[in-house]
Amino acid sequence: MKVSHILFKTVDKKPEEIALLEKTARDVLDQIKAGKDFAELAKKYSEDSTAANGGDLGWVVRGQTVKELRTPRFP
Repeated sequence: MKVSHILFKTVDKKPEEIALLEKTARDVLDQIKAGKDFAELAKKYSEDSTAANGGDLGWVVRGQTVKELRTPRFP
């Protein structure tokens, strides 16, 4: 399947920073559910090298990604 993501980095963050990131992630998810452009939101919020490409990770097969990517945190 073709996969895109928005990464919010929490490694080495303080609990209050993580709480703010979670709030932001929920807000971004709400925007996506409301029909906002995923790629534009990825460009604005994602904290990895895929941001410039709208979060596009390309084509992957089952089991190819890390567990965290296979299990969304916010349903």
